[in-house]
Amino acid sequence: MESTTDALQSLISIISLEKIALILLICFFAWALLNVIKISLDKLTIKLPKYRLFWGRLYPFIRLFIWGCVIIYTTAGIIAPHQNVVLAMIGSISIVIGLATQEPQKI
Repeated sequence: MESTTDALQSLISIISLEKIALILLICFFAWALLNVIKISLDKLTIKLPKYRLFWGRLYPFIRLFIWGCVIIYTTAGIIAPHQNVVLAMIGSISIVIGLATQEPQKI
């Protein structure tokens, strides 16, 4: 009975209302930053049409980098789970990526 109570208390300490609000605030700022970058790249496309394809190809990498930083910071910096939880998440993600990249077999 005590182990269930301890597990619930540790879950509540990991995920609190303040942490959720902070994560939402960080996501909002990342979204706003990406919108500013997208508008800036669109204006650069108009000003410098010679580099139109470069600006168009650059935005997905910027978006991936910013959201990756947000995910890593919120997971490691704000939530700060135990090392075993992080290793289990990395293992699960690795399995999913490995299965997703397999080629389907022809019958």
